Amino acid sequence: DVSFALGLYVGMKIFVRSLVFILACLPIHAKQEKRPNVVVVLCDDLGYGDLACYGHPKIKTPHLDRMAKGGIRFTDFYSTAPVCSPSRVGLLTGRSPNRAGVYDWIPSGRGVHMRASEVTIPTLLKKAGYATCMSGKWHCNGKFNNPQQPQPDAAGFDHWFGTQNNASPSHENPKNFVRNGKAVGPLKGYSCQLVMDEALGWLKKQQAKDAEQQAEITNPVHHKSLLSGMGCAVSVVPEAHQQIGRHAHQLPEHIDLEQVGARLQSKHRTAED
Repeated sequence: DVSFALGLYVGMKIFVRSLVFILACLPIHAKQEKRPNVVVVLCDDLGYGDLACYGHPKIKTPHLDRMAKGGIRFTDFYSTAPVCSPSRVGLLTGRSPNRAGVYDWIPSGRGVHMRASEVTIPTLLKKAGYATCMSGKWHCNGKFNNPQQPQPDAAGFDHWFGTQNNASPSHENPKNFVRNGKAVGPLKGYSCQLVMDEALGWLKKQQAKDAEQQAEITNPVHHKSLLSGMGCAVSVVPEAHQQIGRHAHQLPEHIDLEQVGARLQSKHRTAED
């Protein structure tokens, strides 16, 4: 309904405008104190009730429970869309994805992409002196790693490692990952592990340089029809959570977990994403 859709849009717009205001103030205090690092973890098809800290009776997520207890746990948070492509564009830009050129889930090869003129949060952080990284599922265009359309670097990411949509031919031992415009080839392991390995490796390099970091880790493993033979998402949540826990244990020393708000954008599954 129109009023509900308007509420979703207004909620996201207020949140992103607030974040942009904070980012705009960062350079002012750069000489006085260390600026915070920014890490966004985005999980496909993970419902808000699939985590122990949100009341799930069986799934155990102690790492996220610890972050939620020491930071901020949102009970109301709106996405700009119920499927992956437009919701990702909304998260990156703070705008209605329709205005940014993406209206729905983007099939591979389709001539649809986030507009090159869009100003993204990574772009603003990069201008403020941050090193930026995306690791995981991109899905903001149809022609991935193709000069005909903007790629993750055009959205402000210095370093990127990912896929257009899902890992292929399977989440186990995928062959379709690309790093900074170059195909990586066959890989060993599960996509969620590979995505986190890449992010942690990049973060450690930036920490060694004492650089301020922004990383977007987009985990696609919750697609139940692709990985779970049981026909439910429950079996894959613990593994994805374990990879997030690896990141939580290896955060740069100057990040105080007591001041970290763990922001998880969870999407109800309303269509095949």
